Amino acid sequence: MALDVARLDLLVRQIPRDVLARRRWFRAKGRPIAEVTLEEAAPLVADPGQPDAVLLIVRVGFADGGADELYLLPMLSEPKHLGPSTSTESGIVAVRDAETGTLLREPRDGDGVWRRLVAGMAADAALPGLHGAFAFHSLRPIEATGGERLLLGEQSNTSVAFGDALLLKLYRRLEAGENPDLEVPRVLSEAGFDRVPAVHGYVRYLPTRGEPSAIAMIQSFLSDAVDAWRWVLDQLVSGGDALEAMGRIGEITAQMHRALASRPDDPSFPARPATADDAAGWRASAEQQLERAVAAAPHLAELVPQALRAFDAFGAATGSPVSRIHGDYHLGQLLRSGGDFWIIDFEGEPARPLEERRRPSSPLRDVAGMLRSLDYAARTVEREEAASAFEPERWLGQAREAFLRAYRSGGERIDQGLLRAFELEKACYEVHYEANNRPAWRWLPEQAVMRLALDHEI
Repeated sequence: MALDVARLDLLVRQIPRDVLARRRWFRAKGRPIAEVTLEEAAPLVADPGQPDAVLLIVRVGFADGGADELYLLPMLSEPKHLGPSTSTESGIVAVRDAETGTLLREPRDGDGVWRRLVAGMAADAALPGLHGAFAFHSLRPIEATGGERLLLGEQSNTSVAFGDALLLKLYRRLEAGENPDLEVPRVLSEAGFDRVPAVHGYVRYLPTRGEPSAIAMIQSFLSDAVDAWRWVLDQLVSGGDALEAMGRIGEITAQMHRALASRPDDPSFPARPATADDAAGWRASAEQQLERAVAAAPHLAELVPQALRAFDAFGAATGSPVSRIHGDYHLGQLLRSGGDFWIIDFEGEPARPLEERRRPSSPLRDVAGMLRSLDYAARTVEREEAASAFEPERWLGQAREAFLRAYRSGGERIDQGLLRAFELEKACYEVHYEANNRPAWRWLPEQAVMRLALDHEI
């Protein structure tokens, strides 16, 4: 496939901005798009008879004058003679060439585009682009048998299953630097922690200037798995209590943290006491999240004095444990398979810069994230099953206790004041996130901010 760069750039500039902004993987919700331009392009090798496809990196500029963002767009070229109905397909990024009638669109299941990416990893291929190259790497044999199936749901990336064995993940927003979703599972596996799916291969974009960016990885797929969020909700709705499972999650969380702290001499995975600078940074981050929460929900301003007092716990955090952590830990980051749990998605909170997500921090951030997730589960069932006998406060208290008791059983320390401060910070983050992504759910973290700021029982 020969690239007509000028025409590609013209088509990219015509991508409907409203469609792009609504894609789940588009991170800059709430920022008005000023322009979309072509940054990089490389044709994907195809077998005879397959439609042309191209890997695009587009630059999105914003009307607020803030920093541009780069996004990966695998696109398929569909000739006009295949029919006009595809031009009206909603929900995917697509643009029609007015001169040729060709439709440039995101792939669908069965197009074979995802399979070409997997084949590139299996072959350790190199794909030259306009201003750099895409480097494909295998870590173990890759055999993508079975059909390709795009996984739906609330994801900040794109995931595609191949039969019952492999899962392809595309990192749609490009960020320069080492991606923790690639480095952390490998370190955990080397440390003997076996509750993470194995990574089989990955793809990085290598610009002529600047640091590489991860754009894809492939890992083992647990075909019978359900995410722990859905599993816990089903248990609660059907009358189960899931308390034993909360203990197991606490246990493997502690195991994960011990594994992440097992190589203290590795500069990328240190294990050390928190410094005064660490503590000051945690407080600054929490205050920033509080400010964003108040901007999204102004009535929370009356709680600012109480919240700031809760954040005083950061001042006493010097000397507490610091290591690499998961960074975005909640029930949706665990899978239930074979009667046990597996931990996935080590990228960290999507709204935080990559450098910050790789920075060592307190393991209590992960503990706080899981406790916030339990709150989400209890309140969700309470709201959606209003007529049931489920008692959210009672279950939540028992679930928190089971999780924390099991976490402590391995010798991990928990400073209650510091944990509360991290929980409050996370709830503030959630207020801002929900305001931009799911406004109908903003009430849930708002209530948590109120309870945590006032030090009420959760």
